[in-house]
Amino acid sequence: MREEIAKFIKVDEPYELQIFGENITDEVENQVKELVDTAYVEDKLRSYGLRHVPNMYVIPQGIDDTFYTINCNYHSHILLSVGAISPRKGHAYTIEMFNLLRARGIYAQLRIIGSLADQAYYNLLQQKITDSPYKADITLEINLPREDLLKAYADAQLFVLHSREESQGIVFAEAMATGMPVVATKIGGIPYVVADQKSGLLCPYGDVETMTDMVAQLLVDNARWQQYSDSARLIAKGFNWVNIAERIVLLYNELHQLLRHLSILMPCVNRQ
Repeated sequence: MREEIAKFIKVDEPYELQIFGENITDEVENQVKELVDTAYVEDKLRSYGLRHVPNMYVIPQGIDDTFYTINCNYHSHILLSVGAISPRKGHAYTIEMFNLLRARGIYAQLRIIGSLADQAYYNLLQQKITDSPYKADITLEINLPREDLLKAYADAQLFVLHSREESQGIVFAEAMATGMPVVATKIGGIPYVVADQKSGLLCPYGDVETMTDMVAQLLVDNARWQQYSDSARLIAKGFNWVNIAERIVLLYNELHQLLRHLSILMPCVNRQ
């Protein structure tokens, strides 16, 4: 961090910031701020060696206002899974979960939508669908136009995604904004978006049986679905860009004050 400040004020290291003869180098460095989208990312960065950054601010990424105008379909029995077609999103596990769900006699349809990121994984998913005894009720759609994607949210009853890793997971906030409860994995930044047992249910990664149980609960328990749906809408308000922008503006105002402070101090830089 000292190297970055030295570059900003155009001096070589080592350097010392003084005002009225007092060394305030540490004071200025302690005002440096790092912006991350979840506490999970903050913890990861610190574990990777960024412990010297004293101020990490957690401000999530926001979602398009359009999602707040959409109402999911409580009666559709459609499970929606939106995420890039890559192993990281765990769609293969989601298909396995769907097969178990239907084998229990619980009717549902599964709709997987995402951008094509891994052709080999796409082929694997297609084969899994072909091999499924419930293949008529599973669709895999890639690179869907935005209008069709928004309609998919409006048509679905439950959002499911078996991710291996997410820094935040914007799709979860988008789903909750429509009133859709979420069933996902308890990894990465997801627990900071989806409130477990409030706006959805979270299972361990790779635990298909538990995920099946959770999906079944929310499909058959009407009262619980409604409770989670109401909570999802409330929590999703925290991902409104207006609210997030206000927090970012406050942060940049603090940064502006720091830069003004540095500009005043630049004539006072002492080379060691």
